[in-house]
Amino acid sequence: LQEAFLAQKNFIANASHEMRTPLTTISGQLDVLLLRDRTGEEYRTALNSVLEDMHALNRLADRLLQLAQAETQGTVSSFTAVRMDEVVWSARAELMKAEPRYTCEVSIEEVEEEADLMVLGNEMLLRSLIHNLIENACKYAPDHAAHIALKGSGPVVRIAVSDKGPGIATHDLGRIFEPFYRATNTSGTKGHGIGLSLALRIAELHGGGIKVRSVPGEGARFTVRLPKAG
Repeated sequence: LQEAFLAQKNFIANASHEMRTPLTTISGQLDVLLLRDRTGEEYRTALNSVLEDMHALNRLADRLLQLAQAETQGTVSSFTAVRMDEVVWSARAELMKAEPRYTCEVSIEEVEEEADLMVLGNEMLLRSLIHNLIENACKYAPDHAAHIALKGSGPVVRIAVSDKGPGIATHDLGRIFEPFYRATNTSGTKGHGIGLSLALRIAELHGGGIKVRSVPGEGARFTVRLPKAG
């Protein structure tokens, strides 16, 4: 119980810090902007920077709300049958629209009938799970490319997301699913360290899990396993 309270305290402190950073940046930029009259180009540059910080803050708020929803066991009562191939294509399209430079190939294997693709769950949360894994793969890979392999044989649906990025150091592997934790080789890339913890929590909420395999310098592969509906 003490560990649970400590984890909650740390989560609140980290969330507050992550939200304070863009808010402080926005406030500082606006304060400087109002110190004197500026040219139209200077105003546009400053406002674009503020807008970028606002988008980052909005994404952070969305992730925190999704994490809170994934922590609510009442979500299970609203589960319905969901086709995971449709979830994968929807998450891919959503990310490609937001980041046109990203690419993502999809392969569907070991599927004989519709039931091989069906899971019982919350479609929005499942889409967020896949979106986060694809986004991470594309974000850190030099070619901004990811590959998704969807397999339907056996009692579970497996979705593997792989990339050819820098990989994950051995000492980071045990902590990458902790909220707000960021691997040592990601410091040069924007992020909040919420995506993987959210993905794992969503998978667990649906009775599944996520395994990761990675070799530094050769990329990473995250495999989601979700029990089939019925």
